[in-house]
Amino acid sequence: MRPEEVSLADVGYIRNGRFNRLFNATLRIGDPANHNGVPDGYEPMNLDERATVERRLPPGVIASRSIVKLGADIEVTGYVVHIDTDTRQ
Repeated sequence: MRPEEVSLADVGYIRNGRFNRLFNATLRIGDPANHNGVPDGYEPMNLDERATVERRLPPGVIASRSIVKLGADIEVTGYVVHIDTDTRQ
C-alpha cells in the first residue's frame, strides 16, 4: 500500500482536500500503514467475503448524513458613472 492510496478500512480525516490516514482497521499493529499508532486495545478487524460487496458507487459527493453541502452562485453587474463636480471653467 502506497502512502497516497486510500484502502478499505482506512481510518482518518480530510484536511485541505487530502485524506490523512491515522490507521487501517484491518492491519496488524506493526504494519507500515499503521506507523502513526492505533487506539488502546486495538484488535484488527477481520473482513471476510460476507463483509465485501462489489458494486460501483454513484458519481458525486459521498458523505455521512451530517455533512451538508452549501453553495452559491452569484452574478454582479454594475456601472460606474464619473461625475465631474469641478465647477471651475
